[in-house]
Amino acid sequence: MFCPWCSPAMNQPYPLTKEQVRLLLYDFRIEKTAANSIADINTAFGPDTVSKSTAYDWYSRFQKGNESLEDQPRTGRPSEFDNSALQEALEANNRQTSRELADLLGVSHTTILHHLAELGKKANCWLSSPYYIWTFAGPVMVTILLGAVFMYLAIRTYCQCGNVGHRSRKYNLRVVRTTVSLSCLLGTGWVFGFLYMQVTPIFVYAFTIVNASQVTCTRRASARRSVEHDAGRLSPTKSFYVVRLAAWNEERRPD
Repeated sequence: MFCPWCSPAMNQPYPLTKEQVRLLLYDFRIEKTAANSIADINTAFGPDTVSKSTAYDWYSRFQKGNESLEDQPRTGRPSEFDNSALQEALEANNRQTSRELADLLGVSHTTILHHLAELGKKANCWLSSPYYIWTFAGPVMVTILLGAVFMYLAIRTYCQCGNVGHRSRKYNLRVVRTTVSLSCLLGTGWVFGFLYMQVTPIFVYAFTIVNASQVTCTRRASARRSVEHDAGRLSPTKSFYVVRLAAWNEERRPD
């Protein structure tokens, strides 16, 4: 079933030609209805050439005595509407309905809905201003740099220890795992979240994977002993879950 309000012509980007408007005027003069005129033009020029709302707008102009064939600019067109006026109206009173905003700004209700959607997309980010973004990104950058410095110092200290070449492969792997966990704890993993701001979503996955690797430290024997030792200092409910976590890690430890 054809729905005139769902027709693509409702949002057609091009105005009617003078020839098409002349046909509307001719039909108006011979007292044809707007619906019949729409059918005639769509038959002659193709489906959805003229929409119901466009034909009614022209008929309304003709009824007021304006028979000019020039398409006058309409304030309801989204492309000719400034979002700043809408934003100022919302800042003055953010409890206004969309229809109240349309009456206040002198545009159509559809235009208001269109521009409210645009403003909503811009407002999705809670850090919408460059100044606010840097108040968050600046401390993150400092944290990343400090974490990188401390991690470098820790790695250099390890490498300067004697008999590095004689250590077992298992011990070296343990050191690498500890270094990765340390980098997360020092905040260096946030570099992927920092790069995600303007680069590619792949850094989201990298950020998640790197920071999730902190969990591996809970399987270390020293960490388990520390958890078991501190379990008694917690509340009964928390102690139960901490002890269960330690027991689960103990059961999964290979012999």
